[in-house]
Formats: sequence, C-alpha cells, structure tokens
Amino acid sequence: MKKIIISGSLVVAVAALVTGATVAFFNDTETSTGNIFTAGSIDITVDSFGHTYNGQFTSDGWEPTNLTNQKFFTLQDLKPADLYRRSISLHVESNDAWVCIGAPNLDDQENVMTEAEEDAGDVPLSDGELSENVDVLIWRDTNPNGVHNLGEPILVDEFFDVFAGDFSPVRDSTNGLGPLSPTIPIEMIQLSLCGGNHVINGVTGAVTCDGTPMSNKAQTDSLLADLIIYGEQYRNNPNFECEDVVLP
Repeated sequence: MKKIIISGSLVVAVAALVTGATVAFFNDTETSTGNIFTAGSIDITVDSFGHTYNGQFTSDGWEPTNLTNQKFFTLQDLKPADLYRRSISLHVESNDAWVCIGAPNLDDQENVMTEAEEDAGDVPLSDGELSENVDVLIWRDTNPNGVHNLGEPILVDEFFDVFAGDFSPVRDSTNGLGPLSPTIPIEMIQLSLCGGNHVINGVTGAVTCDGTPMSNKAQTDSLLADLIIYGEQYRNNPNFECEDVVLP
C-alpha cells in the first residue's frame, strides 16, 4: 500500500512538470520595411491680370504665387462713384480644396475732421466710416472676360464693414459649386470696390457704381485691411462652411 501511495505521488509530480512546460509552435514572420507616409498639402496660389480704375486698365498683375506683398487694392483720393476692379485667378496645386475670401483685420481711421463731416453728424475720436461707404462686389468670372455677364454667380455684395465680419464662400458646401480642383484650368474671380453702391444692369449684367449713398462722414477717412484667401481640404470634409473659419 505504501508503494502505491509513493507511486501515485510520482505520477502527480510528473503531471505537474508536463503542465508547466513551454510549447514551441511553428511560426514565420514577413516584414515590410521602409514604409513611407507623406502628408498631403493644400497650397493655393493667386495670380492677377491687373486692375481697372474708373474704366482705365492698369497692367500691374503678377504670375501665380503665394501672396507676400501683393496688393489687391490701393486707392488714393477715393470719391463717390469711383469704381475699382481687380482680376485674380486661383489655383490649387495638389489636392481639392474649399476656398473662402475675407478681410478679418479691418482698420477704419477717422484721421482729420472736416467741416463737411461735422455737418453730416460725424464726431471726433470715433472710428472712420469709410468701410460703411465702400461696397464690395465679388463674382466668379466664368467666361472669363473681365466683366460681369448675366448668370455669373455673385459671391459677395455688401459694404466693406459687413464683408469684414466673416469669411465668404468662393467654393464651400453651401453654394453647390464643389471644391477647387487641380484639374480646373482657371478660376477667375473679379473683386470690385465702389464708392457708394454697385448697380448690376438686369439686361446686360454690366456693373456700375452709384455714388449717392456715400456719406460726407467718410471724407478724409482711410481704410486698411488684409484680404485673405483661405483654403481647407475637401477630402473627409464634405460639410465645410466658410462662415465657420476662425484663423489661429
């Protein structure tokens, strides 16, 4: 009986050793080396064909580039009914992009106070009123021929102080135009400023400037603003809206 007990103990011990052993399974490893992940980019370039001031064309444009010191507008001695138009073209180099335009950094200066301004009710030490009296009209020149034709989409039609409030869509999910693509050969935009209010002829589509709304309060005032073209990726971003853009 004693031998059986001992033998049983040995059997248990051996079983425990077998249970704790490591089993080596057959295996194989395949390695893909040097995988490359490159971030895409959104790079919008802008060119200009020049500007027209009261019907007089000036060839002061530039080739497609990332903007540095190029000016869309430089207006001196602005008067009621003055009409200034700049032709620009937008290009995206690699990926489809939504595109917005805005002027978030607005600086309205009163400068000196004239008698005419005081008679119109202007007060010293206030902000200037020029942005309230300069109308902004922006349209897609789908022809493109440098003038507005009936049926060409109006993107912006409001006074500068309102235009400066939010980014406006050139192409976003709200205007049904789809994104700007590298396959689009030209996206011409016309930017127009009017001392007063733009008037669009309902028959021809021609744009003129009515200076009547421009107030004497704007005399001697100056206006400084950064005009910004903003692009954001289209892929995985189908519901983008320009009014939601907040610059860092």
